[in-house]
Amino acid sequence: GGMPSSTSLRDCVVLENMVRKQVEEGRLYAAICAAPAVTLGAWAVAVESRVQEDGQTVMSRGAGTAIEYALVLVEKLYGKEKVDEVVGPLNGL
Repeated sequence: GGMPSSTSLRDCVVLENMVRKQVEEGRLYAAICAAPAVTLGAWAVAVESRVQEDGQTVMSRGAGTAIEYALVLVEKLYGKEKVDEVVGPLNGL
C-alpha cells in the first residue's frame, strides 16, 4: 500500500481489468489509503469521504479510518449482526 505502490497498482492492466469486471458485475471491491485516489481515481471508479460506500464500492482514506472501513466491509459481507458481534469487544478499548 501507500506510495509508490499505489502508482504500481494503477499501472497494472491485470488489476484494472479485474476491478472493472467487479464494477460491471455489481460485485464488491474496496480500497484504502492512497489507492482510492491514485488507482481508482485514475480509472474513474473512485468516490471520496472518510469511508465511502456506493453500491458495491467501499473506500477509505487510511489508517485513521481503518476500523470504520473494516466494519462497513464486515456488514456488506456478513450482515449487521456480525458487526454488532465484532464491535462488542472494541467498546472496552
